[in-house]
Amino acid sequence: MKLRLKGKGQEMKSIFVRREQSSLKLAEKLEYNCGTKNFEVTEITNKEICEMVNSSCDVILFEESIFHDCFCELSNRLHWVNFNSGIIDVASINPMTGVTVNYRVRMLSSTNNYFPLELFSERHEENVIVNIIKTNMLTRQADMPMKVYDFFRKVGLYPNLSGYAYLVEAIKFVSHNPELLRNLTKGLYPLVGKSFGVSGSVVERGIRNAVDSMMNKGKFQETANSLYGGNFGKYEKPTNGEFISFLSLM
Repeated sequence: MKLRLKGKGQEMKSIFVRREQSSLKLAEKLEYNCGTKNFEVTEITNKEICEMVNSSCDVILFEESIFHDCFCELSNRLHWVNFNSGIIDVASINPMTGVTVNYRVRMLSSTNNYFPLELFSERHEENVIVNIIKTNMLTRQADMPMKVYDFFRKVGLYPNLSGYAYLVEAIKFVSHNPELLRNLTKGLYPLVGKSFGVSGSVVERGIRNAVDSMMNKGKFQETANSLYGGNFGKYEKPTNGEFISFLSLM
């Protein structure tokens, strides 16, 4: 079974680089449910790094020790515009003995893809991790103008905030149906929330928190007005609707 990105019908390519027996169960479940290649190694050499680069993956998962062994060299060779990185805490339970083994997996993804904050915020069993990865793959950059991602980066709005993902999804919906901006509470927010399995009020709060975080960086007005055609006052804070509307017009 291959995991496909929403809206494009394109297969997401991913690999799991590992060597310990403790991560085998997760690797097998990811391979079966998400099409993630189980890339088992004994050591990291130039050959293994070349294989990772040539795999043209969107997402690479690593056992934590392997990540530290190869990240610097790998990041120099990957042709990604930027990196999103996260730590996944895994709880592997042996069904026969009931013994739990805890370990960490590093996720490295291109800016084309991002995952909900819940994946990185607490320890999960393998089935939960696989389900999150399988059901929460979102849009590629091709689904939105590159300008939006550039703008986020310039004003200090990053994917570690749940509101970032909600904003991207909201812009996608509004681009196809601008009328949603007329009814955020009963229209747009619940629609975005359905994509993440949360309520509309959670989406509203997440976007508001993202706007607050952005405003605290102090770069919004100058960036929006001088580079993106905005007309915001010196100390003006946009509402959620104004911000989504501004982004959807880029």
